[in-house]
This record gives sequence, structure tokens and C-alpha cells, in this order.
Amino acid sequence: MYDPCVIIFNSSCIPLRHIVTLQSTYDEAEFKQWYYTQYHELDDDQFVYCESREERDALLAHLKQARAYRLEAPIWAEKETDDGIEDLPGRLLRRAGQTIQSMFAQYVGKHPFAASSTGNSHVFHVHPSIRVSAGNDPQLSVVIWLDKDDISEREWNRLLDAMSDIMIAGWGKQFTEDYPCDNGDFRYWVHFGNLGDEKVEFSVQEI
Repeated sequence: MYDPCVIIFNSSCIPLRHIVTLQSTYDEAEFKQWYYTQYHELDDDQFVYCESREERDALLAHLKQARAYRLEAPIWAEKETDDGIEDLPGRLLRRAGQTIQSMFAQYVGKHPFAASSTGNSHVFHVHPSIRVSAGNDPQLSVVIWLDKDDISEREWNRLLDAMSDIMIAGWGKQFTEDYPCDNGDFRYWVHFGNLGDEKVEFSVQEI
């Protein structure tokens, strides 16, 4: 008999942190609350619920060969004011950074990013977030897990083009349109890439 489990991994603990077998139904928020009473929270922690043995074995096989890469890109926003809509580059979003980060995390939780949408068979997990740090502009950060050390330059170019389309016209567009960020003073509709650009330009770094 197989008991469902949760596999916890991140970009620094390769191949994984823990496998926790469940004896009851899975509620992600409750599970995370319990987990972090036992262990420290680490950057990019991922919690994947595996209902079947096949799901578990497939993910574990990927993780044994995994390499994680961080893609980063700027953001900009439309701000609602009494006089209408004002476009703001990322450097003017620092005060709203925490609000944007929180709202984006809520969106990711409700609408997980499908790795298959990248069109690359070696991408098995994707985790987007907004990175906020003192003195820096808020940034889009996307951690991508590959099931091999690296992919060819041509594959990277195709992957980055796909990610740009997804963030501007697909999954990311839904966040822009449906999840305005309200910090109590203004509402912001967040876009990805540089203000005025038609494509998101990513930097890529192996973690």
C-alpha cells in the first residue's frame, strides 16, 4: 500500500530536503506551518504533494540529476493616481516591493507555474517569485530545475523566449490584470521586463 507524501526540496539542498509520508489529507498551509516548527525555512523551499508512487518516483528521479538556475528580470508597474495611470520603472517601486512580493506569492500559490508550459522537456519544476532586498529594485526571480547539468545555447534561447512570452502574454499577464497590488496608498498593476520593452530580458545564473 502506498501512502501519499510531500517532497521538500530547494535550490541549495540537492537532491532534496525531506520526504514526509502523510497519514491524513494534505493542506499545504497547515503542512508548511507544521514543517517550519521542525526545520528552518530556506530560500526557494518547494513542497510537492505526490498522490501516487509514480509521481513520487518520477520526481525523485529528476531530483537525483537536478541542476537549478535562477532567471532574473526587472519589473515595472502602472500606478493608479487621482489624475489617472502613471507608469513607474522598477527603481520607483522599492517602497511597494513588499506588497508586490506578497501579492505575487499569493498568485503563485493559487496558480502554480506549469513546467510543461516552457516547452522544454528537461525543465521539471519552476518557481517564480519577487525578490526584494534593501537598496535594490524589486526583481522577478524564476528558479528553474533541469533534470540534467545544462542545456545547449539554442535550447536556452528558446527557453528564455518562451519565458518572456509566458510572463508578458500568458501566465504573467493574468497576474498583471487580475491581481493589482494595493499598499494602502496606491494600486499597482505589475508588468515584467523593462518599461517600454516588448520582451523580458533575463539574466541566468546557476545556483
